[in-house]
Amino acid sequence: MAQIFTDRCVGELTADRLTATETAMATWWVTERRQQLASRCPQLHGGYGYMTESPLARDFVGSRVGTPFAGTTEVIRRPSAGLSLADAP
Repeated sequence: MAQIFTDRCVGELTADRLTATETAMATWWVTERRQQLASRCPQLHGGYGYMTESPLARDFVGSRVGTPFAGTTEVIRRPSAGLSLADAP
């Protein structure tokens, strides 16, 4: 679902129709989902999932760094706070 939403946003950006609200919504949602998924995956592989040689551990660390780069969740939520269901993509 994140891939479809991201692809749609890229298409809208290419056509110069992407709004700041949709950009904030996509950034917030995709970043949060990635962090949730990366937090769950190392536990599936036991101790190996937490070893730095593991690709899962590197993605876990990368997802934690991605949140500040994308902006704090509260700052990103504000532009999309006034979004009504009729405005949703």
